[in-house]
This record gives sequence, C-alpha cells and structure tokens, in this order.
Amino acid sequence: MSRATVYRTLSHLQDAGIVKQVFFDNRQSYYEVIVGRETHDYLICVATGRVIEFNSERLRQLRDEICREHDYEPLSHQFHIFGVSPAGRAQNKAVADGRLNRVRSSAARWKM
Repeated sequence: MSRATVYRTLSHLQDAGIVKQVFFDNRQSYYEVIVGRETHDYLICVATGRVIEFNSERLRQLRDEICREHDYEPLSHQFHIFGVSPAGRAQNKAVADGRLNRVRSSAARWKM
C-alpha cells in the first residue's frame, strides 16, 4: 500500500468523523480515533517532547458554555498546553550550567 493511499484513507476517515488529526507542533502530528471516545487534551513539554493526555470536565463545560454563547453545537475540541515539565526544566538547567561553566572557563583563559 502506498503512502498516498494511507493519507487519502485518513482524509476520508477525518471527513467521516471517525478520526481526528492531532497537531503538536510544525513537525509532529498523529491521528486519533474519536468515535465513541471522550475527547482528550494534552500537556506538551517543549523541552523534552513528552506528552501527557488528560480529560477535564471543566474544559468540556467551558467548551459547551462558549458554544451556547455563539449558538454552536460542539462536536469535539482540542486543547494543547505547551510548557516545560520538571524534567525539561532540569534538562534546561543542566544545559545552562554547562554553558556557564564553558563561559567561565573561557574567561579564565583570557585573564592569564
């Protein structure tokens, strides 16, 4: 089966409301089956790429309230929170500490 056939089929499944394409950034997306399933929302760490899927009744209530205000019938929604996880902060700190050490080392050489 060709790649074009796969993407054409995925497009038809999207049109039929069976799957949805979930975008995480300009480079990553995937398809999720939505028929008979609750919607999922996502926490995405921009440092590590880790994705946490969660469900929130409060978000669904807010979605429904917004739809009522604008006379829309909600079918689905996507909510992505982009941030930096504890592991991402630790990773960023390690990188920053390494840069600082290199700067200090370089500065020490220039003082000689």
